[in-house]
Amino acid sequence: GTGMWWIFTVSAVRGMGDRSLLWVIPLYLSDQLELSPFWVGFHVALLAAPGIFAGPLFGALSDRIGRKPIIMLIMASAVIFPITMALGGDGPGMTVSVLLFGLFLFSVNSLTQAAAIDVAAGKGLEGTFIGLMWGSNAFFGAMASIIAGVVVEYIGWHAAFYFASGLFFLGFLSSLALPGDFIRRDPQSA
Repeated sequence: GTGMWWIFTVSAVRGMGDRSLLWVIPLYLSDQLELSPFWVGFHVALLAAPGIFAGPLFGALSDRIGRKPIIMLIMASAVIFPITMALGGDGPGMTVSVLLFGLFLFSVNSLTQAAAIDVAAGKGLEGTFIGLMWGSNAFFGAMASIIAGVVVEYIGWHAAFYFASGLFFLGFLSSLALPGDFIRRDPQSA
């Protein structure tokens, strides 16, 4: 139904923002801020490491209160942190922004996947839906990386952060359209 398309949309737009930032951030840190390779690597680790704790936490929360509110929270936060990265300069503001963005970076993928499985459950199409979702994410993510490259080339580094933030805002708007009921479970019925 339409719920599945909104899940795909949120996931694809989110993937576009993520994939564009995953190469923009390290190059920006080395080219513009002239950080050493160690500090670039440290910041890239900050993108991934918080997910070790945040992923399971957001997953458990979504099981309790429903997928939609958690997806909306994560998408809304993702709008903010690329902007604070661009404004953070080369000081602690940039590092804190990268860390906070890392809390939310990979968390939406598992939740949209869980929502897709919720919708597909009983239809025998779970693998198909997940495969379609990851395939479309790969395609849109590749397109976004190219667009981000053009943005950096012709407008500048900061514009790439605003581009990603704009994508996350579209993802947030899409998350508002997610049906709330089909991704809410009654723990008693399990």
